Amino acid sequence: MSNEVKENGVSRRTVLKGAALGGIGLVGGGTLLTSCGSDEASGPVTFTARTNTEDGLRIAQALADAYTAETGNEVTMQGSGDTNAFQDGISQYLQGTPDDAFQWMAGFRTNFRADQGLLVDVSENIKNLGDQMPAGSISGATNPSDGKQYIIPTTYYPWGLHYRKSTMSELGLDPENIATWDDFMKLLDGTQKKGLIGYALGDQGGWEAMGTFSLLNVRLNGYDYHVDLLNGRKQWTDQKTIDVFDQFATLIPYMNKNVLDIGWEGMRDLLLQKKCGAMMMGSWWANSFLDKSQEDYDDLWIVPFPEINPEFGRDSIDAPTDGVCASVNSSNPEGGAAFAE
Repeated sequence: MSNEVKENGVSRRTVLKGAALGGIGLVGGGTLLTSCGSDEASGPVTFTARTNTEDGLRIAQALADAYTAETGNEVTMQGSGDTNAFQDGISQYLQGTPDDAFQWMAGFRTNFRADQGLLVDVSENIKNLGDQMPAGSISGATNPSDGKQYIIPTTYYPWGLHYRKSTMSELGLDPENIATWDDFMKLLDGTQKKGLIGYALGDQGGWEAMGTFSLLNVRLNGYDYHVDLLNGRKQWTDQKTIDVFDQFATLIPYMNKNVLDIGWEGMRDLLLQKKCGAMMMGSWWANSFLDKSQEDYDDLWIVPFPEINPEFGRDSIDAPTDGVCASVNSSNPEGGAAFAE
């Protein structure tokens, strides 16, 4: 869990619309290049966009073109190809001949490479952005080992419980308010009785199921406990952690049998094809529903994961942050940092 975001600070429809465009922007309401520190860097810049989709590449090219128009420095953009392969090979990429800047993920995936000396310190670049950069985003981008930032956040994508409003209405549930564990169980029981999968889950990539674990832990034990667990201050053998796995186990009877054989795309397809009741995932794939039809897009809904422990409610949601890093071993690391800014 990268950031704590309050439910009433995020419009559910805004989340889906933002997801259809590649994420919800953080800086300057979506404006570009409003800092004052980019003028010192010069020369051409190479940039890897962590995407292989047409929409993602189009957005990345627009960023590159905007930077060139503003600074006169030419940007050569390329897509990463298979994003899982890019993620798995990032250390080798950074130790070779990487591009000057690349899209990446905040948190341990950045901090680990920063501690290896592979990323440019962009703390001053973030300072140049002033109050355009939310304090929470800066906190999420800060490496705890040295208090510096090695990624400039650009977007976030809240994780939530996704379902079709029409399915909830057919079950006699309020599609706007699947708020409690009892509501959730009615959803699962009702869809299963209709011959559907109650809770779609995949873990082919080795990370998809982590989202469900994170939210279960936050709902049962609170945000602080979850962060302490991820940072080694709580133990995986603690009873509170075991309780999370026990809660997770109650969902297994409602899941598809091929959890390890599908990834997030397979989960999405089950919901798209009306073969499941709900799924827990980040909100970056709304375009798949829009591509099918406006009606399908309007039918897609997202709510925070239901409350389990009233002490913690459901205010906290998982909202991973993406951004742009600059490579130490590139041909123009200063230019990469300026582009990221």
